[in-house]
Amino acid sequence: MCHDKPDSSALLREKLSEAFDVTLFDSGSEKCPPKNPDVVFPNLYWTGCWNQAIHCFPDCDALWVIGGDVSLVEPAHVYRESIESAMPFGCWSPAIKGRCRPLMSVDHVMGRPWSVWHLEGVAMAVSRQLINVIDRLPSINKFGWGLDIWLCWRSWTAQMRNVLDGRVTLVHPEHCGYDGGAAMREMGEFLKSEIGPRWRDELRYWSDDFDPNVRGPLKRVQ
Repeated sequence: MCHDKPDSSALLREKLSEAFDVTLFDSGSEKCPPKNPDVVFPNLYWTGCWNQAIHCFPDCDALWVIGGDVSLVEPAHVYRESIESAMPFGCWSPAIKGRCRPLMSVDHVMGRPWSVWHLEGVAMAVSRQLINVIDRLPSINKFGWGLDIWLCWRSWTAQMRNVLDGRVTLVHPEHCGYDGGAAMREMGEFLKSEIGPRWRDELRYWSDDFDPNVRGPLKRVQ
């Protein structure tokens, strides 16, 4: 998904295309649109792009939605092998180097895959099984903060696991191009509307801690 990040988005598409079926969405780029995007939308923000991807790719086993500002560390085939070997799952994510909640940090994961309660949605994949449960993402919060928490909650309440895969890493830049305070307020309202005022307790939510988030090492890895 690209919004005014043409260079990093083009490189990401080039690298991922070595092992994945890749589609580049341009979501309302205003100053620097990417060259030759596959699909052009007005600015759909994070939530809208996710719902368009769910609509456009109904037959995939897993849908991996990535912002165009991140970069790969390993070759593309290593990410694909990691996703496939972690199946079945509800949600999956590589470890993150750079801007992320500490529970996702590459410093914690020790190169191993973990079954966890929650993942941050910087570069999260969702399985077809979970998509069939949720149908689409609620559109109440356009920035998308909290949707990762909601997706992971829907996953483990449906008896699926969420995988933090320390075997692979993505680099996420330290800056963001929008109002983080507004996104945080939007997240709180969204989760209260979906879960209730005690959503932090109901969702087993820890804002930062790695250890309480871990359910255990992932034992089944092909």
